[in-house]
Amino acid sequence: MKDSTAFVSLLYYCLVSLFFIYYLTPVFAAFILKTKNLQGDTEMEYEDSIKNYIKPSKILTAAVYIIPVLIAAFLVLWFAILVTDTPQEPTELDSVNSSADDYSYINAVGVSDWLYDYDGSVYYAVESSDSEFYIARLEKSDIDSMGNLRDYWDSELGSVETPEPRKLSGLVRKITFPFANDLADVLGLTKQEFDDYFGYRYLDATTSPTEDSAMVCLVIALFALIIWSLPLICFVSIRRNMKRSIAVLSSRSQLAAAAHELDSPLNVHIGKNLCMTRNYVFCKNSGFAAAYTDIKWVFKRVQKYNFIPIGAYIVVNTPQISNVNIANVKASNKEELSGQIMERIANNNPDVMLGYSAEYSKAYREICKAANAKRQSGE
Repeated sequence: MKDSTAFVSLLYYCLVSLFFIYYLTPVFAAFILKTKNLQGDTEMEYEDSIKNYIKPSKILTAAVYIIPVLIAAFLVLWFAILVTDTPQEPTELDSVNSSADDYSYINAVGVSDWLYDYDGSVYYAVESSDSEFYIARLEKSDIDSMGNLRDYWDSELGSVETPEPRKLSGLVRKITFPFANDLADVLGLTKQEFDDYFGYRYLDATTSPTEDSAMVCLVIALFALIIWSLPLICFVSIRRNMKRSIAVLSSRSQLAAAAHELDSPLNVHIGKNLCMTRNYVFCKNSGFAAAYTDIKWVFKRVQKYNFIPIGAYIVVNTPQISNVNIANVKASNKEELSGQIMERIANNNPDVMLGYSAEYSKAYREICKAANAKRQSGE
């Protein structure tokens, strides 16, 4: 057991170390690049300046990096619980006073035919060696090996020798009121008679403390994995937008100009995220940075639930980046902002398509196709 525990501990620390190494590598890389910048790489300084503004938020980044570590920890804990399963000694079931989730047992000498089948969970009446009666949830495979207990239950009193008691162990569960009524009906008893015979607790012989704890860890890990997918998709999208934004500005030798304008005190800031300079648009936490002339289509998107508006955003599109929400204009005091944003973009780019229509959507797809063809041809 000590060797098993040591192995699990070693495995746990190795996995955690691997995750930290994996996720801290970009931090060290960024530090090295920053050191390089201090040595005079001004192009990288301009790029970092823009990236620091449009990169994913700290909360989103933390969620993307921390949740996998938590998932790994719960998976290792799940594995550790299964590997280091130390059988716990059960106590005898008291159908009145045992607490829910106690680990208990019944020395069974008789088992009824099944009484209740709920979504594959099958319940039986059980007689113990001291002539007490209980309700138990049992596996079908266990029932198949209890022929002598079944025979004893079905026999007339004294006609069959009492079989050797079989120890059934599991977790104690509460018999809820509706469940008790259903079982009483099956047995032809009143609710009071059922309580007098079987009490208020039943034995779930399909579970154990180890399985219960392991299942909790596994469910938490799987739930965290599902939750993690949401920020991960958003994070990947923002990083992709940021990479494309920087690539376009760099290919046109506009990084320096864009970085200088981003630091200008004359910029127009709308809300917490949108910065509109003389020639560029920057949006925090979205990965979006582009010249006005690169923006081909702008429209207002309204989200509705049951025909009730729940959100409104200004969406911009360039040949390289599609459907980026740059401003939330849902609130009534922000409604006029949508006009201001569109007007400023239009003033700096007379060819931009304003508003949503099927024609504009088709035209934008053609613009993207042309840009992709141009990029593939190397022009």
